[in-house]
Amino acid sequence: MKEPIMQDHILAASIRNGDIPSFTRVYETYHAYLFRFALRFLKSTEHAEEAVHDVFLKLWENRDGLNNESSLKCYLLKICKSHIFHMLTRAGKEQPVLQL
Repeated sequence: MKEPIMQDHILAASIRNGDIPSFTRVYETYHAYLFRFALRFLKSTEHAEEAVHDVFLKLWENRDGLNNESSLKCYLLKICKSHIFHMLTRAGKEQPVLQL
């Protein structure tokens, strides 16, 4: 049971050092999971894919702040939840006001 967390620990350290193959492995491991999660809330394949793309972009851009102590899955899910909330909030503000 500890193997995935230990592997996350190693992958996080590698990503923090700019290791692209480790980043690719994390992408391949968690992409489908995050996509299904995003799709449940966004109800659009395009928007879900955009959200997941942005999650991995944020992971790479903020790799210096990666913490070896936490699970990458939990970290990515937290980013994804925040991004989905932002997308839904933005979409709500962009809805046209109906004229009565």
